[in-house]
Amino acid sequence: MLPLGDTQLVQILDAALVDTARRSGDWLVCKPACTQCCVGVFAIHQLDAARLQQGMRELSAHDPQRARAVQERARRSVERLSLDFPGNPATGLLDSSEEAEARFEDFANDETCAALDPDTGLCDLYLARPVTCRVFGPPVRSQQGLGVCELCYHGATEEQIAACEMTIDPDGLEAKLLQEFEQTSGRHGRTLVAFALAGNRLGDTPHGGGAGTIDGETCLESRSMPANPVTTLSTSLGTAAANAGLTILSCEEGIDFNARPTAIFRIGLSPDAPAERTLRLELSENFDFNRPELLPEMTTHLRNEAKRLRNPRPDAYVTVAGMPITFGDFRWPFHRSSSGADTYIVHGVVHVADGTDSLLHAKISASMTVTFAEIVPAPEQPYAETFIYSAIRKTLDQGQLELLKSGNRQPVPVTTRYYSRWQKKFFFTDSDEQARRQFLMTKVFWLSGILGSSQPVWIADPRDAQYLNTTPEELIVAANALAAAGLVVVSDGAEFAAATTALLAREPEFRARLEQAFALTKPSFNEEMRHGHTNM
Repeated sequence: MLPLGDTQLVQILDAALVDTARRSGDWLVCKPACTQCCVGVFAIHQLDAARLQQGMRELSAHDPQRARAVQERARRSVERLSLDFPGNPATGLLDSSEEAEARFEDFANDETCAALDPDTGLCDLYLARPVTCRVFGPPVRSQQGLGVCELCYHGATEEQIAACEMTIDPDGLEAKLLQEFEQTSGRHGRTLVAFALAGNRLGDTPHGGGAGTIDGETCLESRSMPANPVTTLSTSLGTAAANAGLTILSCEEGIDFNARPTAIFRIGLSPDAPAERTLRLELSENFDFNRPELLPEMTTHLRNEAKRLRNPRPDAYVTVAGMPITFGDFRWPFHRSSSGADTYIVHGVVHVADGTDSLLHAKISASMTVTFAEIVPAPEQPYAETFIYSAIRKTLDQGQLELLKSGNRQPVPVTTRYYSRWQKKFFFTDSDEQARRQFLMTKVFWLSGILGSSQPVWIADPRDAQYLNTTPEELIVAANALAAAGLVVVSDGAEFAAATTALLAREPEFRARLEQAFALTKPSFNEEMRHGHTNM
């Protein structure tokens, strides 16, 4: 909770801005939709972060759709920033070392603020903006002297600019409030706007936390996320994760499609796992997976995730047609269709992952019928992710998804035709021994050879086994056959395999298959109809 004096601080800063704007006249050209100061990251303290989070809660209360858009922009920004973040991306805290400070000087100077609405050019959290945003533009004195926005004060002399200087917080109220907030909240250090808005846990860098634990605050305080359910969920998941050999790196406040609160966990194999070797788990805030009918499948899900996290790219998969892809931006759990259809929906995105900077992707709207939902233990990620991924890959293989640089969501229906109630199993793609070898060659080539610098990948993944209508044991048999042919090197009981130079030498073959897979997804047209030579 913000200290009571924060309102007074904001009033002091706003009054100072009004005064300097009066003295500046036309030299101060700041106006709505001018976004010069909204590009490029800057550090904020924990008081700023708390104010932004309070603003997000208020926005969620009166405009959930805008709040979801802000959080989505923030989450994507965090994903980009985490790759070379000069600090701890799990906590969102910047490092205070000289080396990190030097790196921050040239860090993400072209990153747009997540609070900025790209359509209107306006700040969606204007009333809750950080102190830096409130004082940018007018002449402000710092250790480097008097600075102004480069768009303002054109034609003014140095004396005229100095006469417009903005006097900021002369009594040092901001420093006093920050100290008070740090002492009462336990949150310290500097972060970025995107991390504050994405919901990452902000505070002291984890110290001594064991596997499956979260130090300090479990999740950010939330208008609609009561502490007790989330604490219970975090504790339960921490125990289950530790038993699977996983570490919970962070917990974020999330919002599902219907603006109901969720908890988003980032998990890895160790507390210092790099961002690219982590996976995301989103659960409804009041979800209790410890019920007897739910716990076994959650346990299996976490154990399988622990093995996927040994892959160079845990989010990467391949299709039977030969296309390497990644899954991301899924918003769990399922929600009822808003169109009136008798279905449950989950949204996500599939990206091409061929080792280039390809922008090709497909926005997904995966649906399951109410009848199909009866066989799913819970509409939550651990109980549905595998068959949703299989259905999406199957749909790609059939050429029924178009890969674009932009576009609307495309449907992926999941019906009872993919499931046998009698055998209690899914059926997506039949495969024989030769097909399984081809699939594993494709997987190891792309995921190990191209994306993973020939590091081993898990080839006995039950997720692939379901997709191919086979078993992990049969996949191991196929991997051993490839190893005998000198195409892969197996390890860990042949559950993992790495690409050999012989396999990498066949790159033209895999690239050609990829082009064929691309061609399959491109829509074909009746040329006679296109040119108006037929009756409609």
